[in-house]
Amino acid sequence: MESDEGCSSYYGVLGVSVDSSDDQIRRAYRKLAMAKKYSFGEIQNMFWEMAQSFNYSDTSCFDYDTQYNEPNWSQEMFTWDADYSRSSKRARANTNPLPRFHQSDFGSDVDKYRCFMSGEGEKNTKWSSGVPPNFDAVNKLFEEGRTKIWPTGSLEEQVQNLVKTWEMESFHKINPQDIKSINVAKFTISVNGRKPLTRAEVAKIGGGYNNFLQTSLPHNLRIYDPNEENADTALKLFTTTFPRGFAVEILQVYSGPPIIVYKFRHWGYMEGEFKGQPPTGELVEMFGVSIMELDENFKVSKMEFFYDRGELLAGLIKGEVESISQDFITSGTSSSCPFS
Repeated sequence: MESDEGCSSYYGVLGVSVDSSDDQIRRAYRKLAMAKKYSFGEIQNMFWEMAQSFNYSDTSCFDYDTQYNEPNWSQEMFTWDADYSRSSKRARANTNPLPRFHQSDFGSDVDKYRCFMSGEGEKNTKWSSGVPPNFDAVNKLFEEGRTKIWPTGSLEEQVQNLVKTWEMESFHKINPQDIKSINVAKFTISVNGRKPLTRAEVAKIGGGYNNFLQTSLPHNLRIYDPNEENADTALKLFTTTFPRGFAVEILQVYSGPPIIVYKFRHWGYMEGEFKGQPPTGELVEMFGVSIMELDENFKVSKMEFFYDRGELLAGLIKGEVESISQDFITSGTSSSCPFS
């Protein structure tokens, strides 16, 4: 039988009781992540403290792997026990070092970071460009510019590769049945507290770029207007602006499956024009936090993103920054373009 003795104080970090529902815990995460009175470093520590209580069973709140000085995750799939009480609902781990997501070991014979790109399972896949995409340029950008190199098989590496795989499938596979990283029937995505959208609803508003770049700014102040773009024009725009791609890395994983909370960084070099703005060749980067929920088959069923759109947009309009109020750039509902 599990015990919460010695762990109850971790729930206090988020201001919730030990019998809080999953939704209450997620809301507490989001509230702290967006709170202005805390530094991100303080919030990171809070996430780790909460993970000690939320993810571990038995009498030990936290168990470190001696090789990497990291939490002792299971190599096998986490299993759910319907008899768990709400106060101790967390993933049951065995004594092996780290989890393996059972979608695949990640990577394929055509890309070392993304799976579901080749092999028997993809022989009938319909790709948006007619063939599987080539990520050689953005992989080089990633390897040259990343700030973290995670141990092989670590939770951080697996989450990073899962995010890359999800982004690849979302933007390059035409048919829903070909997308294997998500639970297509249940999947929803939301940005900065906006209404969660299904894949069909995302398609209706013009695709992934428009979803991530939704804004409530007046039309005359919109640097990028989703109402004037579709999936094809948006893809052309951003691949022109970032010809080497917009790389992504995971900076921190705060909690593990089935609810994964992580901090990410996206970056690229503005080597092409953007909406009439000439290329600067300078680094453009942005940071954010995401909450990813996995189902019992370790497929993504829900994603939530939180970030400051000004980090991206300000880097693309440097020639006009003086003429546009920074208040307008960062006000309203944030949006951005986290794609590798």
